[in-house]
Amino acid sequence: MRFMLDAMQSGDVFSKDISRNAKSTALVRERLAEKEKPKTPTAEVSFEMFRSGKSIGAIAKERGLVQGTIESHLTKYVANGSIPITELVEEQKVKKIMEVLKSDAVGLGEVKSKLPKNYSFGEIRLVVAHHGKS
Repeated sequence: MRFMLDAMQSGDVFSKDISRNAKSTALVRERLAEKEKPKTPTAEVSFEMFRSGKSIGAIAKERGLVQGTIESHLTKYVANGSIPITELVEEQKVKKIMEVLKSDAVGLGEVKSKLPKNYSFGEIRLVVAHHGKS
């Protein structure tokens, strides 16, 4: 009698193991299927959010990224003309950065050192991208 109870209990354990393995296998398949779905490039996501009227700061906060990353994402869209530079950098700053770029300054660090403290590396990169397209 005891043998039969043990066999029945072990059968229940065995059934639970099968059920757990089946759920685990289904979860693995689901995650693999998600990975196979084409993902929108992260720069494109930032671009679309910007186009919808969100600021760089708002995009960064919503996506859990730093502002510099969003600026980097948008740089390619400035370079290809999809975003006018003045939508991201004040016209006065663009002119000043362009002046320094046309001087003998080499590298972003040197350009930044010749500008007022309130100019960011992101703004400089955006203007460099804009300058490269013109």
